[in-house]
Amino acid sequence: HEEEEEEETLIRKDFVDYDSNLLAVAFANLSRSDSEKILGRIDGGAYSHPNGTSTYCCETPYDGYDDCYIKERGTICGDSVVTMGRIAWADAHARKRLGRTHDFDTLILDGLQQRLNSRTWLHERFDKYGKEARSPFYFEYPALATILLREVRYGVNIGLTSIEIDPLLTSSSASSSGLEFHYHIGNVHVDFFNWTHVRMQLPAFGHKDLVVTHLKPDSTFNTQVIRNNGRIGDANDHKSEVISIVTDTNSEGKLRIEAVHLSLLENDVIAISLV
Repeated sequence: HEEEEEEETLIRKDFVDYDSNLLAVAFANLSRSDSEKILGRIDGGAYSHPNGTSTYCCETPYDGYDDCYIKERGTICGDSVVTMGRIAWADAHARKRLGRTHDFDTLILDGLQQRLNSRTWLHERFDKYGKEARSPFYFEYPALATILLREVRYGVNIGLTSIEIDPLLTSSSASSSGLEFHYHIGNVHVDFFNWTHVRMQLPAFGHKDLVVTHLKPDSTFNTQVIRNNGRIGDANDHKSEVISIVTDTNSEGKLRIEAVHLSLLENDVIAISLV
């Protein structure tokens, strides 16, 4: 008798991947309804934000034999049963996309900052109880806190073709005249004076589109580029005149200066002021 080779059975499962779903909410053009459903599903998971920490990579952990390279029955894939910094990063941007300041604070940033303030160094991961796990003295979560403060809390994002200042601040940060914050770390400097003045000096050069939110509605602003030698130039072509832009609310209730095309040199200062 010829030996019949045992065919390997391919098992397909839906693990409800949190990476891709959170990235879709954060950066794809999903409807508000679909985005809310995705976050509701994730927040209802058994391994989401345990004890104020990050989140597992998926709703259903990987079986070590059927789903992973371990190939031992009764085991699980270790990276599917711990939280990860990259999931928290995507999660934070998803909350920002929907303007969920309270979620960002209570589910992601507050617990992380409390742990950093009390111990400075953290472990590589957290388990399902929110207890530290894996390698001690690891850089991932301290680095995550720094990134989230810059990209989400203060909304400072420098892209290849754009500059965006879009803070996600709490209501306690706002006064009757708007929001105010001052971000100075390394070579990134942003001063946001209520909703009337913004001044920034960034490691950005070349052609950039500028987006600034939370400015005073239905108002006119001057946008200036100030050279390192003190010369003031037009934001579009560096002539001495200053351009004026009228802001208006967008569909999310934010104020934006858009379609301002900057041609920047290193160490230029961008100044936006209410007329």
